[in-house]
Amino acid sequence: PCFFDPRHGPSVADATWTPPGGAPRQVPVCAADRVRLADGRDPQVREVDTDWGRRPYWDAGPAYGPWAGGYFGGGLLPGLLVGTLLGSMMATPSYAAGYGTGYGDFGGYDGYGGYEGGDVSGADFNPSDFGGGF
Repeated sequence: PCFFDPRHGPSVADATWTPPGGAPRQVPVCAADRVRLADGRDPQVREVDTDWGRRPYWDAGPAYGPWAGGYFGGGLLPGLLVGTLLGSMMATPSYAAGYGTGYGDFGGYDGYGGYEGGDVSGADFNPSDFGGGF
């Protein structure tokens, strides 16, 4: 999306922009803001109400930080995904969590070395479980 206002739609190019008091940087821009910048004009920036008056959304405080980070910073999600991946590699699989502890011994087919299932999903039943003599 356009850096200056994501409501402008998809970005069509990266343009060099210098924020007031900041260093020049490349930002994704929509077609209209690309023309404004090329003509030496200011882009049309999304402003939001704050306690200090209207401010650009990226400078409006912590309430808008996650919103801006979701578009342009990745926010928390990449770290969350990496943590999930690493955690799942080091954890015991949930299907084996009760193995050998006696927990969840609901009967069932005894063809796996004494392990009789242990889940409550119904995946370990056999016809004799119903007592109907099938």
